[in-house]
Order: sequence, then C-alpha cells, then structure tokens
Amino acid sequence: MNKLLPANICSFVKNKLNSSSRGKAPPYHEKLFFQCFLFWMLPGFIAGVVFLSIALLTGVLVTTVWAMPDAIASVLGIAAPTGYRFALTPVLVGIAVHLAFSIGLGAIFTAFARWRQLHGWILVVAAVLFIMLETPISLWGVLHTVLPTATFSYFLGSIPWWGSVFGRCMYGLVLGLLLHRFATWMPQRPSTRLTGESRA
Repeated sequence: MNKLLPANICSFVKNKLNSSSRGKAPPYHEKLFFQCFLFWMLPGFIAGVVFLSIALLTGVLVTTVWAMPDAIASVLGIAAPTGYRFALTPVLVGIAVHLAFSIGLGAIFTAFARWRQLHGWILVVAAVLFIMLETPISLWGVLHTVLPTATFSYFLGSIPWWGSVFGRCMYGLVLGLLLHRFATWMPQRPSTRLTGESRA
C-alpha cells in the first residue's frame, strides 16, 4: 500500500519540507506554501484525479471518454460538441473545473474533520459519507434547479450512473485515507522505547 502513487507523492512533499535538516533552510513562505498544499489541497486534488479517471473510463462504455469534461463545460455555458465529441476548450475547462471543485470539497471536509477531530476508520467512513451526501445536494438541489432541462440531461447522461457512484465513493475513500496520513490532530501512540530511568 505504501508503494502507491499518492504515498510516493506524500513522501516527496514531506522530504521537501524536511530538507532544511540537510542543508540551507527554505524560506518561510516556501515552507508555509508546501504545508498548506500538503494539508488543504493535495488530498482533494489526488482524490479528484481518481474520480476523473474513473469517469473517463466509464464514459467510454456509454458515450465517449471526453463526455464528463464536455458536460461540465456545458453547465458553465461553454458550447460543447453534440454527442460528447472531443473539442479542446470544453475538455480543458471541464477538467480544470472538476479538479478545482475536488480541491474545494476536500478542503471543506478537511476543515470539518479537523473541527470534529476525526481519525482512524471513522475519518475514512466520514469522507465517503460526506461525498455521498454532497452528490444529491449538488445534482438535484442545485444543478437540477438552475439548469435548463436539456443541459441537465446532457450533464447527467455523460457517464453511467454506476460510474458516477463508484467514482464518488473512490473520491471519498482516497480523501479519507490521505487525510488519515496527513492529519496533525491524530492521537499520538505512546512510545514503546524504554528510557534509562524506566529501566531502573
């Protein structure tokens, strides 16, 4: 599990923060940026990439690989080709908006988890429940209300429903696991090392 890509990214960023012990200390603003990125942005970004990958792959089964980015762009009023065909601008805009939204949701859940001091399996389960609760609110409470029927149907039909559910569940799972790794509020395990005094 520790050899997975997200874990390697985590190790790289943490090594970047600890590089001061081997040489010149990085500027304060650089260290602060990496700390904020590691804690508030990276978990949501990686989870968003996982969700996006699932959406692209499952979209092939019913529409096209670019269907989800096209659908997101159409929600924003950017003209997308009929039949979810490839067009550079809608695809790039859709991917960028998806990742930005993923980072934002990740930051919101991070703030909640930090407030409630969630840790362990409760943190992971809470992340999955969070994204599953967000789904009906964003889809039916917001998009269904504000979008024209044709645009909403275009967005909803971009990927199969099970692909959307699976992608969102994986988003929550990855988000929870990464926060479990990064969180600074976790209870510390007592050290098992014996000091000279304890031996005496």
